[in-house]
This record gives sequence, structure tokens and C-alpha cells, in this order.
Amino acid sequence: MTRPEDAAARPPRLQSLDFAKGLAILAIFLHHFTRSALYQVQGRYPKILQWTFQPPGDIYAPLGAALAPFDPAGFVTTLFAVFGYIGVHVFVVASGFGLAYGLQERLDVRWASFLVRRFRKLLPPFVIAVVGYGVLQGLLGFKEGWGEVAESIFRKVTLVFVLNREWIFDDNSPLWFVGLIVPLYLIFPMLYGRATKPHAWRWFALFVVVATGTRAMLAQQTFASWHPYFGHAFFLTRVPEFFLGIVLGRRVAAGDRLEVDGRMLATGGAALLVAAGATLSATLYPLIDPALGVLASVVTVLLWRLGRRASPGTVRAVAWVGVLSYFVYLIHRPLITMAFRYRLLPVGTGWSGAAGLAATLAVTLAAAWVFAAALRVLLRPRSR
Repeated sequence: MTRPEDAAARPPRLQSLDFAKGLAILAIFLHHFTRSALYQVQGRYPKILQWTFQPPGDIYAPLGAALAPFDPAGFVTTLFAVFGYIGVHVFVVASGFGLAYGLQERLDVRWASFLVRRFRKLLPPFVIAVVGYGVLQGLLGFKEGWGEVAESIFRKVTLVFVLNREWIFDDNSPLWFVGLIVPLYLIFPMLYGRATKPHAWRWFALFVVVATGTRAMLAQQTFASWHPYFGHAFFLTRVPEFFLGIVLGRRVAAGDRLEVDGRMLATGGAALLVAAGATLSATLYPLIDPALGVLASVVTVLLWRLGRRASPGTVRAVAWVGVLSYFVYLIHRPLITMAFRYRLLPVGTGWSGAAGLAATLAVTLAAAWVFAAALRVLLRPRSR
């Protein structure tokens, strides 16, 4: 049973942050949906800039095809399919933001108690989603026997699936994000203590160097041929954006006005230039993760400010999606996979597929709400 003093000490929920998370998870949903739609029509997935370096022609060819002749629906579809993953960067920033804000400027963080609280929220729905989808795969014959189902469940629950390119690209592959966020949680107390003025930006610069060096090493052919996705999923490449989220969260908890100051604008502009340059130069490519992480922090602040200015109804609706974002993340890809595998959606990437997209999103949000409500009842403390 929740104690009155615990409830009183709990900080108010930030609707603007939930608004940013809601838009981020919608971008991720649209990213996976539109990629599946393009694969169904074209028989291949479009290139994603961040995975491996590709010549510019390969990256922008899908956009060029959408522009000539210009097809607005096709253009939007391809835009999300190629760049929608940036929602993940925003989500990492927002995660650090929310964790730091929730501590309300405490001077220290008890590592053990912090991890217990976080993993109690993170792991039960993750395990339920993994086991549930694994059993469904077995019932529908997606796997060759229950032994393979059990092996797949074990790999995901223990998070070792992120170490193998075949395992991570399994039907439930978006769950790699849990393998990313767990080590970030493990180092959160250390990052939190360094996210204060005036030295936060010096630490951030160091983390950018570490992230860039790590990304450059993992981009080498030896690593890229072994696991092209590992650099994208490895936690050290995401520390800068997570740290920036912590800085923003501490700023709000301290009562400071959250705004895009001159340094953030300059850094965000540099991030845009580096991201653009990385499409033209393999030398600049390892900078793409830190650059997009910085840009994501700027986007998060802008979404925060938008959430404070948009109409109340719009903010509440999108913030509701943000509250459910983790559950949407856990179940959206299996539902999309099922819908396309069984041809439950109209074939097409234009307006003909809009009804299918709306239906899949509605089912996903409803299922996420039921999942969250059921888990809340299941894990509710029993009064004695």
C-alpha cells in the first residue's frame, strides 16, 4: 500500500514530457509500419542512414523516387521509413529527462534502490511481452518447434540476442531498445552526479568523444560485417543524448526555465551539419550518433515548448500515448508483423494504405492500454 508521505513526495507528472514521448513513439511506430509497407510493395527495405555507410545515391534514391512524379503519400511513407528512427533518439533524451526530474534535485542517488525501482517497471512487461509473443509464434508455426521458441525467449529475456545479427533481426527485433536502456540505467547515478553546472558541458564533450570513438571502431569493416546494427544498439554511443536528457531534467527540477539557449542552438546546428556531412563522407559517419543525440535534445525541448502551447485536447491525447509509450513499444512490431504477414492491411504505400495504418495504430494503442491496466492490477501492492 502506498504510504501518504511517498505520495506527497512524488513530483507532478510532466504532461509536456509525455507529449514529447508520445510524438517520439508515434514516429517509431510509423517507421516500422512504413518500412513493412514498402517491403510489401517493393520487395526490399529502404536504406537507413544510421546502420551502415552507404553512397548518397543509395540513401536518397527512395526519396527521389517519391518526388518524381511527386506523390505526397509516398513521400511521407518513405520519409518515415528512412528517418523515423530519430524518434528513438528523442526517446533516449526523454528517458534521461524523466529520471532526473523524478529525483527532484537530490544530491545523491542510491544505486541499488534506484535500479530496483526502475527494473520493477521495466522488466515485468518486457518478460511478459517476450513470452507472450514467443508462445504466439509457436502456436502459429512461425518457429520450427517449441524448442526453438524456448531458445528465442531465453535469448531475449537474458538480452544476449543483441550480440548476434540473426537474433536481433528476429520478428521481435525492436526489443533491442531494452538491451540499450538497461546499461544506461546502470550508469545513471554516475551521470546524474555530473549533470550540474558549470561542468556538465565538459562532461558532455568527453562523452561525445567516447561515443564517437566507439562508433568509429564499430563502423570498421571487421565489426560492421559481423554485426552492422551493433554500433546503433551499443549503449556507449547513446551516452551523450542520455546525459543531455539528465541535464534538462535537473534543470526543470531546479525550477529553471527550460529553453533552447545559445549553446544548444549552436550545437544543434552543428549536429545538422555533421548529420548531412555524414551522408557524403565515410570519415564523418561515426559522428552521426552523437550528432543526432544532440539534435534530439533540441527537438525534445522544442516538443516540450510545443506541448505547453498546443491546444489542451491535442496535448492530452498525445500525452496519453506518451504515458503508454513503453507498452506501445513492446507490442507494436509483432502486431505490424502479423497484420502484414496475414495480408490484413491494404497493399500500398499511398492513401490506399491509410485505413490499414489507422486500424493498426488503433489496435496497438488499445492493446497497450489493456496491457498496462492488467499489469497495474497484477502488480498492485496488496494491503494486509
